[in-house]
Amino acid sequence: MAENNRKQAYIRKRLFPLKTPREQPLGLIVEYSNGSIISIPGVPPEMEYLMEANVIPYIRKRFELKQQVIQYRVLRACGLGESAIGLQIKDLMKGSQNPSVGTLASIGDIRIRITANAENPEAASNLIQKIEQEIRNRLGVFDLRCG
Repeated sequence: MAENNRKQAYIRKRLFPLKTPREQPLGLIVEYSNGSIISIPGVPPEMEYLMEANVIPYIRKRFELKQQVIQYRVLRACGLGESAIGLQIKDLMKGSQNPSVGTLASIGDIRIRITANAENPEAASNLIQKIEQEIRNRLGVFDLRCG
């Protein structure tokens, strides 16, 4: 093998090639003491495969992240403006982080979005359900009465 080809084939100690199912190396991860560089192609099928099979598992392992699910539910309310609804659920919007609560005004209704992060769908749904019930109790007749 010619020396210039040998240099091209060299893989440094903390470099990990990312391969497709056909064993083609299409990306790489280079680790440094203060971080990593991840390089993958922008072609959607190849990028999606490498993200799911290599990059996301690498990031979870490197930063000791647990599997997480993000789930949300949207409630619709009408008969009250966004500011009136905001006053009734202000503490839920400001005080909660998981699940988080936010409002969005639209023509004809107000949307209240409840978003939860959890380890599985059931846990996320339980978090959402508790806040949803509190919002329904506070809004009463105005909740989900949009045509």
